[in-house]
Amino acid sequence: MPTDRIIDIYWGNDRIDLDFASANDVKAVICKATEGINLPGNQQDAAYYPRLKAKARSLNILWGAYHLTSDAAPASQLAHFLSVEDGSDPNIVMAIDWETANDGTALDLDGLRELVRLFALRFQGRYPVLYGGSKIRDHQDEIAGDELLGACPLWYQQYSPHSGPLPPGAMPLHFPIGPWKKYALWQYSDEHGSLYGAPDFPQLEGADWNRFDGDAAALQAAWPFSLSNTQVSGTGTSPASTAPSRILTPSAAADASGRSNGAVDYLALWQGKRGGDAHVKVIGVRGAYEPGGQNKLGIYDDDFVLIIGDVVTEWKGSTDPGQYFINHPENPNGCAQLKEGIHMFKAGIHRGIYPAFVQAEDFHVNRLDHQGNVHSVDFGDFGIHLHSGGPGIDVGQFSAGCQVIWCPEGYFKDTWHRFFDPAVEAMRASGQSLLPYMLLDESDLAPNGATAAS
Repeated sequence: MPTDRIIDIYWGNDRIDLDFASANDVKAVICKATEGINLPGNQQDAAYYPRLKAKARSLNILWGAYHLTSDAAPASQLAHFLSVEDGSDPNIVMAIDWETANDGTALDLDGLRELVRLFALRFQGRYPVLYGGSKIRDHQDEIAGDELLGACPLWYQQYSPHSGPLPPGAMPLHFPIGPWKKYALWQYSDEHGSLYGAPDFPQLEGADWNRFDGDAAALQAAWPFSLSNTQVSGTGTSPASTAPSRILTPSAAADASGRSNGAVDYLALWQGKRGGDAHVKVIGVRGAYEPGGQNKLGIYDDDFVLIIGDVVTEWKGSTDPGQYFINHPENPNGCAQLKEGIHMFKAGIHRGIYPAFVQAEDFHVNRLDHQGNVHSVDFGDFGIHLHSGGPGIDVGQFSAGCQVIWCPEGYFKDTWHRFFDPAVEAMRASGQSLLPYMLLDESDLAPNGATAAS
C-alpha cells in the first residue's frame, strides 16, 4: 500500500505539532531550510528549521530539507543551503525546490542544471531530490532527454483530482513527464487537505501532503533517495539490486567466467601498497577474459574488481581505448593507454554531467600508434576517468583512454550506478576522498599471490 502521510512544511506553519504527527502515523517531514540567498524569509528559516529538525529526530520521524531557488547564482545558493543543512547526515533528504521564490524571481533552466551539477560534484555523485510542478510541465519538452536532471529523484507537485482519499493505484496528471518515468514523492495536496483527499488536522495546519508509492518499510529503505533516479523505485520497492557481475568471497575469485588464473586473493594484492588501507578501492585486470591473458585492444575483455571493506565484486569492462580513438587520437602524440601501476581517482563529473571517478593526480600513459603499438610514454593530467561504457562487444567511442565499465543497458545506465553508487556512498561514510586504483595485467597474476604494482 502507498504511504500518504508525508508532509512538507516551512516556517510559516507555526502550528505544526510533531507529537501529534507522530501519533497519527506521519512517516516523514521535509522542511524548508533556505531560500535564494539574502531574502527576508531566511531569518525565520534559520530559527524554525533546526528546532523542528531536532523534534522530528527525537520522534524517529524521517527528515528532509529543501532549498527554494531564486534567480541568484547557483553556487551561492548551494553554499547558502549547505550553511543550514550541510548534507553530512546521510539519512536526510536534500531537495531543490524549483518554483518562483517569494521575491518573484525564479531560476532558469540553465541555472537549475548548474545547481544540480554543483550539488552532484560537492556530494561525489549524489543527486538532489528535485521538487517541481508547473515549471517542469512548462519545460517538459526541453528536458525530455535531460540526463542530468533525469538523474535527480523527482518530487512531483500535481494536486489530486480526487476529493476523497487517494486511490492506491492513482497517478498524477501529466505523468510520466520529461525524463522521469517514476517519481520518488508525489505532492498530491496543499494545505487545503480536504479538497484533495488529505487529512485535515488542525494540529498540522498549513502542511502539504505527499505520497510514496510503497509501504512504510519501502519508504524507510528508499529514504533519503540518495541514489540516482535510475535506482529509486516508484513502485513501492526498495532501491534496485546492487548485484554486480560476480560477488566473491574476500579471498577468492570465481573461476567460472573465463578467467585464466583461477582464485586470486585480491585483498592480499593491496598489502603494503599505496592506498592499501583505503576502505574502497578498485583493481583493473587487463586481458582478464582472454585465453592466456593476451590483451586485445578495443573490446570489453578486462576485469574490474571493486573492494568495499572485505566485500569483493567483479565487473566486466575495458582498461584500453576504443579502436576509434586509436585511429583518430585526440592528442597529436597518439591515443592514451593507462600504464599499469597504482593511480588515484576521486569522485567527480565526466563530460560536465555524468557522475564518475576522475583523475586526482598525474598519470603515466602509453602513447599508441594507429596499430595500437606503444611508441612513447607520457605523464600528466589527461582527463583519464573511470566511468560508464556502453553495450555490445566493441568499446567504440566510449573510451579515448579512460577505464570503462561495460554497461549493457546503455551509457551511464543501471549497471554503472550499481558499480558507482555503493562505492561513492561507502567513501562518503568512511570519510574517504581518493579512490586507489591498481591496474594489472592478467599475465602478472598468480593464484593467491602478489604482484609488483606499487
